[in-house]
Amino acid sequence: MFKKKLIINAIFILIIILYIPIIFQSFKEPLHSYAFTELHINYLGGFIRRGLLGEISRLFSPLINNIYFFASIFGILYFIHIILFYKLIKKFENFSLIIIFLCLSPSLLVFPITHPENYMRNDIFFIIAILSHSLFIYRSSINNVSLKNYSRFQKIYLIPFLFLNILIHEAQIFFISVHLLLSYTFVQKNLKEFFKSNFAKIYLVLLIPFIIVILNPGNHAEIEEIKYYLSTLLHVNNLDPINNLYGNINLALGLVLKSFYFYTYETFLNLFAAIILSIISFILLFHYLIDKKIVIIKNSLIKNYFIFFIPCLLIFVAGADFGRWMNILSFHLLAFYFILNIDENKKIAFNLRTWILVYICSFSYVFLWTLPEGFMWGQKVFHSSMFHSLYNLSLNTYHFINLNIIELPLNNFMK
Repeated sequence: MFKKKLIINAIFILIIILYIPIIFQSFKEPLHSYAFTELHINYLGGFIRRGLLGEISRLFSPLINNIYFFASIFGILYFIHIILFYKLIKKFENFSLIIIFLCLSPSLLVFPITHPENYMRNDIFFIIAILSHSLFIYRSSINNVSLKNYSRFQKIYLIPFLFLNILIHEAQIFFISVHLLLSYTFVQKNLKEFFKSNFAKIYLVLLIPFIIVILNPGNHAEIEEIKYYLSTLLHVNNLDPINNLYGNINLALGLVLKSFYFYTYETFLNLFAAIILSIISFILLFHYLIDKKIVIIKNSLIKNYFIFFIPCLLIFVAGADFGRWMNILSFHLLAFYFILNIDENKKIAFNLRTWILVYICSFSYVFLWTLPEGFMWGQKVFHSSMFHSLYNLSLNTYHFINLNIIELPLNNFMK
């Protein structure tokens, strides 16, 4: 048991260490100009979509500058999402290979590490919402929490959180169906009875912020007011996110369709490889565990749960950042699998030759591919980003020790 806990703890310590340089760098300068500018959309000229977080930043601007404000907020948020994932995946601590496979997957926790341009994106709010929902259900199942307490959780925490998330970024609406799936799984009613119950009807409240956002995309005067405000801030020099507020669903759809014009045969291969290595891999893994009776799921649920993920796929039509969507969808998929019961007495049994092959495949999976943010500009999947991250970690450690503790010998690769 100690050895198993050591493995999972060591992996999460490594993940936190890999995040530290990114978090510290975010206090000095933006890691990505587009993402950083998007955070500053605010209500200075009137209500506008994606403006809530920027408005809070503007209100706090007399007390703290914009760099420190967002670096602090996102540093805390990413730490929370690591802790939530840790608490959920601990249920698999008897299956070390699954721990390694999921924790170090390039499409999950490691995604912002290998691609820092995806750090400080509003996606983290969606991920925290689904992981915290999953964790509450997981712990409620263990502690036999009543449906009344779950209803209270929905009213006090979940629905208000999702309500605010839609005001932060309207893409949250695409993933509400997975929250419905988690509620349906926990309540354990048949599908018709569930949708008639208050556990499902409460999600209708989320139509309010969505309709408000749709009806207030932003007009020319409001957007120009935001641009003028941003011109007074440091490190805000990419106005593309603000200009994109002029668009509607037709423009978003047009952008996605236009992006395929730039796709080559190799680009499509990279896109399909990313889908297989992220979403499809997780589905295959957990269906293998279900087939082996390690993960337990009701027959009625296994037939229906894919339906709840169909609305999530619409986000691939609304935006061309396919890597980001795969990252968010992967977390939502695992959040569902994590609430399923497991039989800890069952083991994965392979012969020695198969185990060797499994370990080789797992090593290759962790180190020999990456999930790009998008695929439009020729980003490649088979690219050792995790190796690159570990190399940067060793390089930064070397320079820190060399500058602050003791002078170390200089090697060419350390320059």
